[in-house]
Amino acid sequence: MEQRWTDPSLETPWDFYSMFDAFQNGEYQLIACRMVSANRAKLELEPFSYPYGGTGAIQALVESFDFIILAEDDGTGYTKFNL
Repeated sequence: MEQRWTDPSLETPWDFYSMFDAFQNGEYQLIACRMVSANRAKLELEPFSYPYGGTGAIQALVESFDFIILAEDDGTGYTKFNL
């Protein structure tokens, strides 16, 4: 337990409350979440305004289930992540 509070490699950018607070206050609607192949899925959302809160909380939730985000289009352009 002590290591958890002092080891920087175990730090996460989102705590549980902040992540769900961001979902509650984000200005977007979830459109779809579907499998596009045997090992890839696509999550689509529609922002109501800009700025709408960003995709950080969604990314944190996806990564918390050990999925890897390959790319995103957050409304400002397509970004492919280095794996």
